[in-house]
Amino acid sequence: MSAAEPYKVEHHDLGSNHKMPDVSTSSPSPPPQDDSTNTLILTGLHNDLFQSDFLNPLRKIFASFGEINQWVPLRSMVRIIIVYSYDEDAMRAKASCDELLNDLFDR
Repeated sequence: MSAAEPYKVEHHDLGSNHKMPDVSTSSPSPPPQDDSTNTLILTGLHNDLFQSDFLNPLRKIFASFGEINQWVPLRSMVRIIIVYSYDEDAMRAKASCDELLNDLFDR
């Protein structure tokens, strides 16, 4: 995805040029049977989010779900990889973000 492409959230627009980032999960090893993972990947982010004024508060929000083992902002790929210490924390963060996005877009 290039920086010029719009954000992704299942093609729902917030009424401006900005859309909420897509939150997906990933695992470096074959996924366990229950599909749990300790990793979240935020994609489709705007370049402005990679300034410390935005990254620090965003990290605090995600840290509220549990201990973050790795916080990897990848500006060149316009994504952030978040690795929690426990699968349950990552899944809770994803569920909470999904719920927030559902509320915002009345899905």
